[in-house]
Amino acid sequence: MYYTVATKLSVPSSASNDQFSGACGMEGANAAYVDFTVFAAATAGSIGLQEGNDLENWSDRAELAAGTAVGYGTLRVGSISARYVRVRYYKPSSGTMIIAAGVNTSLQ
Repeated sequence: MYYTVATKLSVPSSASNDQFSGACGMEGANAAYVDFTVFAAATAGSIGLQEGNDLENWSDRAELAAGTAVGYGTLRVGSISARYVRVRYYKPSSGTMIIAAGVNTSLQ
């Protein structure tokens, strides 16, 4: 199943400004593919995938530098056993990252 989790989301630089997508249900899938487009680059901006079973406790699964260049990228994470995943947008050290992203869940 495909989830659109961000459309031109602005992630400004700040010490406590990490942002998160809504939860995406895995519904029996065990892999997630995050595709993203960076519209405005920032210094050291990145995205990550988190997993959780109860919508309150999340753990990091993968991270990828995303905001350092304008363009398209992907992040693939397999062997997911949790019920939900979400995307975490890490703060850039300077500048503002503008990003669009989606999550596609599937069987590995």
